[in-house]
Amino acid sequence: MTPRLNYRDAARLLGIPVGTLRSMVCRRSVPHIRISPRVVVFDVGALEDWIASRRVGVANDDAGSLDEDGRAA
Repeated sequence: MTPRLNYRDAARLLGIPVGTLRSMVCRRSVPHIRISPRVVVFDVGALEDWIASRRVGVANDDAGSLDEDGRAA
C-alpha cells in the first residue's frame, strides 16, 4: 500500500496553502481519494506523478534572442 497524506501534509508536499489545495480538490484539478463525503486523502505516488506531468521545460537558448534592432532573431 502506498503512503497516503492528509490535506496538511499534501499541501506541504506541493508547497501551497491548505485552502488552495481544498479548492483544487473541489475543482477536481489534483489527484485525490475521497474516502467519504468529508474525508479526502492523497496518494504520494499520484501527487508526485502529477507534479512531474506539470513540469515546464526550459526554452531553447536561441528562442528569445533579439537582433540589434530588437527584433526576434
